[in-house]
Amino acid sequence: MSRIFHIVVIADDITGAADTGVQFCPAVGPVHMSSAVDGGFTTTGVQTAGLAVYTNTRHVDGAAAARSVFTAGETIRCLDHRVVYKKMDSCLRGNVGAEIDALLQAIGAAASFIAPALPQQGRTTVNGVHRINGVPVATTEIGRDPLCPVGESRLPVLLSDQSHMPVGHVDLACIQKGAAAMVERIRTLLKKGCRHITFDAEKTAHLDAIAGLARDHFENTLLAGSAGLAGSLAGILSRERSLQPIVDRPSIERWLFVCGSASRVLGDQVAALARSTGWACLSLAPAQLTSGDGSTPSAAELMDAWRAGSLILCIEPILDAGPTVSSEQVVRGLARVAAALITAKAPQGLFLSGGDTAEAVRYQAGASALLIHEEILPGLVRGEFVDGPFDGLPVVTKAGAFGEVDTLNQLIHSLK
Repeated sequence: MSRIFHIVVIADDITGAADTGVQFCPAVGPVHMSSAVDGGFTTTGVQTAGLAVYTNTRHVDGAAAARSVFTAGETIRCLDHRVVYKKMDSCLRGNVGAEIDALLQAIGAAASFIAPALPQQGRTTVNGVHRINGVPVATTEIGRDPLCPVGESRLPVLLSDQSHMPVGHVDLACIQKGAAAMVERIRTLLKKGCRHITFDAEKTAHLDAIAGLARDHFENTLLAGSAGLAGSLAGILSRERSLQPIVDRPSIERWLFVCGSASRVLGDQVAALARSTGWACLSLAPAQLTSGDGSTPSAAELMDAWRAGSLILCIEPILDAGPTVSSEQVVRGLARVAAALITAKAPQGLFLSGGDTAEAVRYQAGASALLIHEEILPGLVRGEFVDGPFDGLPVVTKAGAFGEVDTLNQLIHSLK
């Protein structure tokens, strides 16, 4: 008998797959999370009821992203699955329209409901404008993201620019009128030919209403959003299924933090962690990480710092490195350094921030996948490596721009 996947999440990067896949752990138990290389993946050996796959397509062009997602979608369609959820970035980065187009076609869904809001992290959509802490996303640091800048804050416009399918919108006034008004509005949009329907959402209750609407009235609909809408859908699934117990947390004293995100939020968190713990915090220059032999001029300093105790690794701004150094080279170099350190002396826990960084470290460490267990703090996901020399090593992933200044301090205290 084939395994039944009660939830399948597809995301464009590893941290997105983690922070969204983990929302479903209370409903389905641990979630198996693995990479889809060029869209292809296998479920051989997977023993969980939850599956999260990531396509590593945030920083490729739209056509390439669509091909990868379509390939993954075809595999998903052949699985014995109950619900598919498309993770999108809560800051609208990536090939949002192209990827949802491709997945919609691959799995044969009638339409998509799109709500990227994440109110608990200050991401809201009102009158179609997506904001971070009240500021339109395109005018925040996300609009100046060195790898994936977002130039449009109006969610329906952004989708229309990236998608080949008609887009409709449901505003907050309609949502506040209740389910009957929403059903009428959506049916009107569908009759007009809309295949993607975007939603305002200012509170978690609005996301709850959208998820409930899809489950109760529009079953053949693909839900697409951030961890916020995923959490609302997971709440429904938890009521439909018995809750699963969370496994015991590990006790971690010796950490290796690998921070590849350029987010200012993460930078402030790292500075606060270094101040409170006294841990060594080494910031590596891109040129150091892209030397031809994979070594760095400060290799001895790095190893000495690591043998002395917990260590925080960061990178200096990539934009300052010059045109000959690519972000991909820098991330691979950082991952090689991290792999060398954990090979020399394994940590009790590994923290990875930045989707590209987390994926590169996973690869360099020889793990085939991650098994995720719980969300310790908003956006911080605890799991463990699967296979390879570090099988079972506790890993915490985090998207760069999530959390408060003391989030990393809260993390290490929660796992003592």
